[in-house]
Amino acid sequence: MAHGILERDFVKNGVDAATDWHKKTLVMGRALTFEDFPEMKGEDLYNADGRGLVIDGKPWRVPVTKDDGLPCGKPFCSDTFTLFTPRQGWQFVSEILAGTGYTVERIGMLWNRSKWFVSAQLHELKQVSRKGEAFQLNFSGGIDGTMSPQAELSAIRAVCWNTISLSRMTGKALFKRKLTSGFNSALESAKAQIEKAVGMAAVFNAEMMQAEETACEVQTAREIYMGATVREDIAKVAKVTTTARNTVDGLVALYQRGDGNKGQTLADVVNGFTQYGTRGFESSRKDVWTQLESSEFGRMADRKAEFVGNVFSPERREGLRVKGSQLLAMV
Repeated sequence: MAHGILERDFVKNGVDAATDWHKKTLVMGRALTFEDFPEMKGEDLYNADGRGLVIDGKPWRVPVTKDDGLPCGKPFCSDTFTLFTPRQGWQFVSEILAGTGYTVERIGMLWNRSKWFVSAQLHELKQVSRKGEAFQLNFSGGIDGTMSPQAELSAIRAVCWNTISLSRMTGKALFKRKLTSGFNSALESAKAQIEKAVGMAAVFNAEMMQAEETACEVQTAREIYMGATVREDIAKVAKVTTTARNTVDGLVALYQRGDGNKGQTLADVVNGFTQYGTRGFESSRKDVWTQLESSEFGRMADRKAEFVGNVFSPERREGLRVKGSQLLAMV
């Protein structure tokens, strides 16, 4: 995939002197500002006779960058398309990250200025990053209507077209919306949720680092899983069902041998449950898309959040373990 940096395009970084693979990045030697993007406005289009271009009674315009006076993207009708400029993208990033430490590392305009991106390093997440992790908030969009603005948390530092494309595909998307007439109101509504997501990522990672350092034997993991699997109060349980026993066996297997797990720490307990909540057991016959939908947007999303919160809390974790021990004694 090409880097997408054509004659009118650019990629700029602030004080990072690292050389990007395409060797086209401009090192500014100072902190980047929104003015490093050219001002852009929608300019009226005119017929040959000087009259404004109107189609079906609606005026049409074309995005123009003020530094070279040339169009970018393609003509649009403002009734159905919202022009969201790179400077507005920068402003959005600065507003949602105002309460946290961050540095905008790179910005760019690509494919004859029809697309743009802002890549910011999140300081607080960097401080709590576990081995092999990195965090950027990447925000990108298109002027030509072919790429909806999207913000995602990603391990990828955006430096060109192929990196921003990979970030959009693999990162944790926090906002994505087509540039229709309702775009601005949707963007405004999303700010609080994105701020919360960034903050919760920092909290989760800090808790997870501690969980990775807390030993947990297999019997303790089994007790915690049993306490979480049987939802009823212990006083109301006459017998542990076969389904519950099988679920706990599957969870213990994921704790021991799931993705990246070794069956040694509380982090393995958390990962085992969340892997089950996302993809089920290896033997599961449930349709993967049904499982994923439930995991991220339905009942299982709430179950995962509840379980993780309980494990991270010493008091609630011990409550699950004691309950699970009592239930296992019934088996």
